[in-house]
Parts: sequence; structure tokens; C-alpha cells
Amino acid sequence: HADVAIGYMVAGKMTRAQTSAQAALAIDAKNKKALFANAEILFVSRRTKEAKVALEALIAAGGDGYDVRLRLAQLAVQKNDLTEAKAQFDRAKKLDPERGEPYVTMAKLYFKEHRDAEGLKELERYVYIEQMDVAPLKTPIDKYSSLGKYKKVVTYGKLALNIAPHDAGLHLALAEAYFKVRNPKAALWEFDSALIAEPSLRRPAVAHIGLAKSYQALRNTKRARKAIDAALALEPRNAEARALKAKLGGKR
Repeated sequence: HADVAIGYMVAGKMTRAQTSAQAALAIDAKNKKALFANAEILFVSRRTKEAKVALEALIAAGGDGYDVRLRLAQLAVQKNDLTEAKAQFDRAKKLDPERGEPYVTMAKLYFKEHRDAEGLKELERYVYIEQMDVAPLKTPIDKYSSLGKYKKVVTYGKLALNIAPHDAGLHLALAEAYFKVRNPKAALWEFDSALIAEPSLRRPAVAHIGLAKSYQALRNTKRARKAIDAALALEPRNAEARALKAKLGGKR
């Protein structure tokens, strides 16, 4: 009966699955497969209170595991109970440290509560587990940029570009971080890469300004002027570009 219940559940036939699960539990109230199937059916059916009771019964019967704790955490999230969600996700992490969902879900919850430091800690762990997923890397890049923690931006920018080497926005973010940590040579490479990457930057003038500042830091005034002229050709009224042009001198 328990295996039949799981088969019906996988096929999406929940009514039949629950009938088979209940039949199995009538024979053996501690049948872990049947308890799992019953809990999963209740969860999918959004019968949250019953699902929680069923999951706790499964744990009591010796059926604790990552998936069980994940479901309990998800039920807590539905109730907006962050404390309970964290406790269950932490248990899930211990049961299977190489699964990413507890980390990314907790990160989203913390960010929603404006607890960015805790969210970033969770997300950092996630990106090292799911090393081929570029989207989550953009959050620490953006948040650490806004916090002025540019060494962190360099770390995660490099990781992100290993996955998405043609992302112009990532090249630009990494270039700006390199400039902030006083590595203008590395910044030059990334600003140039941002300008040739596809799809193109929405505002390429920003990269040209970055090039100009990097060349200026390297005392290459000629190339700095050329870069700032390129920026002004695109955005003639850009205040930063105009100020840098005045500082660099030369023809106007």
C-alpha cells in the first residue's frame, strides 16, 4: 500500500494516494513510507496543520531527514514564523550540508526583513554550493557594493564571471571594485571587457569614465583624455565626465 501511495502521488493522483497511504497506516501506524506519503499529500493539498502533525509523526517514527525538515521549514515560512523556519532549515542543513535550498530561502527571508548581514551570510554559503548559478551571485555583488565592501565585490564578481563571462554588467561591477581597492590595472581590463561584452551596457559612458579614472591613476594622461572624450561623446552633459575633463586639461 505504501509504495502504491507514492506511485499515485508521483502521478498526481492525490485522492488515490491518500487512500493507499491510509490503508498502509491502518496495517502499520509507523510505516515510514506511508507516513511520508501522507504528509506530502497533506502539504501539497495545503492542509498545513495536518501536514505538520503528519511530519512530526514521521519524525517520531524514526523517519527524520532533510526533506522532512525542509517541509517543516516551508510550513513555518507560510506562517511567517522566521524563528521556526530558521530552526528547521538549520536542522536540514545538518542532515544534508550540500543542499542549497535552506540557505537561499533563509537569505530571501532575511533580506525581506532588512537583515542584510544575516542574509548575505546565508547567500554566501549558497553560492559556494550551487557554483553554476550566476543569479544569486548578483545579490552579494550589489549589496556589498552599496556597503563599500569592495574586496567582497571582487571575490564574488570573479566567481560570477567564471559562470557568465560575457555579462557586461558583471565586468563593470568588478572593474569599479578593482578601482576602489586601488588596482587600476585590473580595473582597465574589466572596463574594456564591459565595453565589448554583449548585450551592451545600457550606459557605456560609465565604463569610459572608469577607464579615464584608471588611466589617470596610472599617470597615463593621454589615454585618460581619450577615454573621457569617448564618455562625453555619449553623454555630453555628464557632470562627472565634465569635471574629469577639466582636471585632465587639454583641448575642450
